[in-house]
Amino acid sequence: MNMKHRNKKIDFLLLTATKVFYFQGFHGTKMEHVAKEAGVSKGVLYFYFKNKEDLFMALIHYSLLKIHEYTLQILNAVKNQKANEQIVAFLNFYFKLIEDYPELQYPISEYISMSHPSRQVGCETGITSGMRESKYYEEVLLAQFLTTSLLVGLIEKGQKEGSILNQTDAKIIFANLWSMMLGYEKLSVADSYFKDIITESFSDFHIDRLLWQKNIIETIKNILNQTT
Repeated sequence: MNMKHRNKKIDFLLLTATKVFYFQGFHGTKMEHVAKEAGVSKGVLYFYFKNKEDLFMALIHYSLLKIHEYTLQILNAVKNQKANEQIVAFLNFYFKLIEDYPELQYPISEYISMSHPSRQVGCETGITSGMRESKYYEEVLLAQFLTTSLLVGLIEKGQKEGSILNQTDAKIIFANLWSMMLGYEKLSVADSYFKDIITESFSDFHIDRLLWQKNIIETIKNILNQTT
């Protein structure tokens, strides 16, 4: 099997796995579920990934690289704009990604949750030994800050050119931005869930998602323009 065919096959399996893990969760997913969805035998899946943990780490790595790739494309399309406008373009892109392709963000969000210190000792919901033994584990450690570094650098550029007035450490500004985006991703899933089982008693729970997105963008703009 040549490398081009191998990589194409791996991409197909990972693309399929994103959907299975998203709908069934890490603990609810089995290798046979992914194999069935992909239309291949379990043997084929095990040829490329030694176990579920290895597959999930490969999926996290795949998602990190895809989001970084898309971010580069978005920022390149608006490269002649000021840094603050490029950040808004990124935010609009990320909202669209969450709405249209939430399964791509799921492995990253789950990885962040699994990495929390409270889940590392005697907890079945943390990073497992199987994940740490995966050949993709080191790749994830290297890739997890690619998009972060890109956006922190963009914030620093805006601070220097004057399009971002807030002179707080760019990493802190990014942390504020990213926490709101992750919060939206987590809570929008809950909003969708409650909308599916809505009753009169829960009628006030639903939030207009477009207004929510607009409010987050305006909040982030205000953070970028803070002068004290």
